[in-house]
Amino acid sequence: DWPIRRLQQPKEIQKWIRLLAKKDARSPVRGDAGRKADRKLGRRVQENALKMLKLCLDAAIVDGLISAPNPARLVKLPREEVSEKEGQLIVHLTKAEIKKLFAIDLPPFQRAVFSVAVYTGLRLDELWGLRWEDVKLDGKLPEVRIRRSYDGPCKTKHSRRDVPLLRPALEALRAWRATHASTPIAGLVFPAAGGGCRSEYCVAGWRDKKTAERVIPGWATKASIRPEVTFHCLRHTCGCHLTQGTWTGREMSLDKVKLWLGHSSRAVTERHYAAFTSDNLHNAVSNTGFLADDVFGPT
Repeated sequence: DWPIRRLQQPKEIQKWIRLLAKKDARSPVRGDAGRKADRKLGRRVQENALKMLKLCLDAAIVDGLISAPNPARLVKLPREEVSEKEGQLIVHLTKAEIKKLFAIDLPPFQRAVFSVAVYTGLRLDELWGLRWEDVKLDGKLPEVRIRRSYDGPCKTKHSRRDVPLLRPALEALRAWRATHASTPIAGLVFPAAGGGCRSEYCVAGWRDKKTAERVIPGWATKASIRPEVTFHCLRHTCGCHLTQGTWTGREMSLDKVKLWLGHSSRAVTERHYAAFTSDNLHNAVSNTGFLADDVFGPT
C-alpha cells in the first residue's frame, strides 16, 4: 500500500522493518488463524518479509519502474537481542523436567513423539516426515535415517544424516510400533488421522489449546514444564544435553553435535551450545591458574 517512490528510500524501508518488529503476531493454528497471539512478529518473519521485498524490487528494476541499486538490499535487520530465561541462554528441558514429562501418563503417540524429539533432536518437519523404512529398531546399532522433510526431500544436504537411537527413544518407538497391526500405507511413523503427513503446525498436544469457553491444558502444562519451553525447545534439549554429556557419560564435541543435529555449519552449533561445554571461559581461566590465591592473594 506504499507508492513505489517511497520504496526507493532505504530509510523508509528501515522504518517499515521497525514497524514490523512491533506488530502483533497472529496464530497460525488451524481454527485459531487470525487470532492475536501473545507475542510480536518473530525475527524469522521479519527476515522473510525483507527478503520478499528485495525480490519484488529486483523485479521492479528489471521492469524499469525504479533504478538500481535495490534500496532494500541496503537495509539490515537490527541486531537480535540475546534473551535469558530462567538462567538459560538456550531454553531447554532440564533433567528434572525431562523426568517429570515422562513420569506422567502419556499416550503411546505422545510418549514416542516427545521421546524422539528430546533424544534425537529431529526438527519438526523431519519428525513428521519420518518413515518406518528409515527406522532401525533392532541390532546393535539402532538408529533413524533422516532422508525426508514432511513429504519431500531434506531441506539441505547437511540435514541428511543417521542419528543413533538412545534407549528411551528406542523403547518408546518399539511401544508405538506395537500399537499398529500393520504399517500405515504411506509408511509414516507418525501419520495424521487420514494416513498422510501431519501439518507443520502440529505439536502433538504440547501446548495449551484455547477455545472460546476454556483453556485445555497441553502436555507441557500437565507436566509442570515452564511455559517458555516450546516444542522446538525439545531439539535444543537434545543439543544441550549431548554437549554436557548428560546421557552419554561424557561430553560430545561440537563437531559431533553438528552432525547429530544436522546443522549447516559448525558456527551454528557453536552459537547455540558452546556455553554448555566444559571448554568455556571459566574453565579456560581456571586451567591457567589465574584464579588461584597464590597469584592474586585471598579475596
